[in-house]
Amino acid sequence: MMTLKSIVRSLALSLVLVGAAGATAQTSADVVMQGPGGQVTAFDVEAAVQQFPLASRKSVLARPEQVQRIAEDVYVRRTLAQEAEQAGLDKDPQVQSLIRLARERILSDARLYEVGKAGWPNEAALEAFAREQYKAQPERFTAKERVQARHILVAAKEGTEASRAEAKGKAQELLLQVRNGASFEALATQHSADQATASRGGDLGLFELGTMVPTFEAALKDMTTAGQLSDVVETQFGYHIIRFEQRLPAGVRPFEEVKTDLMRQVRDKHHREAQQAGIAKIQSTAVGNNQAVEAMNKKYGAP
Repeated sequence: MMTLKSIVRSLALSLVLVGAAGATAQTSADVVMQGPGGQVTAFDVEAAVQQFPLASRKSVLARPEQVQRIAEDVYVRRTLAQEAEQAGLDKDPQVQSLIRLARERILSDARLYEVGKAGWPNEAALEAFAREQYKAQPERFTAKERVQARHILVAAKEGTEASRAEAKGKAQELLLQVRNGASFEALATQHSADQATASRGGDLGLFELGTMVPTFEAALKDMTTAGQLSDVVETQFGYHIIRFEQRLPAGVRPFEEVKTDLMRQVRDKHHREAQQAGIAKIQSTAVGNNQAVEAMNKKYGAP
């Protein structure tokens, strides 16, 4: 059961989040949904998707049913926020404080990102730092035999035999389409249940053998030709169509292969250091009130 405090917190967050989106609705593009509670625009949906992992955002927005679900959620929150205001909940001091804190958190996160970004070295310096690390620690970049593949995952909607049979049938239909010349990448983007790879056309990247489930790797074991397709493969996740891309032998990974990751690591390090310096600078300007702290300790401390 939700407590009054959790309800107030939920309402406050709804007000600040959907209220901020509503403020930009007048200048946004297409209206995705509308009703008595107002409009939900494409801009609103894109903003709401920021809560998803970065790797899956594109594939989520590429699916009409996902866009519909997100738009419905935003619309419900927007309507509830309006009802909260009509009921005078926005006048409650605790709600007002929660709204202010939520707003400040969003704005401070945006500002802190910019503070960190100001500390990024330029691209030439990043690459130079990355090369230094690559030369200094070659053991970090040794790899076992690796395989690159793409897949389309069809997951059963329920854990029943009927739903699994339906999923398997859909996977077989998709496999037939690929064999008849349909784009594997386009079908993966549209149909794959693996949202982390769907936006990349099902690309799993390079992975060491032993990191995937046994039945999945067994299907790849004897593949040697780029573009080679598996039959429908069953795992605990559902039914897969796998396309072999390449196989790389064990050894030290070339710099060009690891350069992007190394440069990102260096950039992230400078980003964090710049943020920490910015936070420390702000903290140095604050003066605490020990009497107020002690008063709160007495008020909320154990009797």
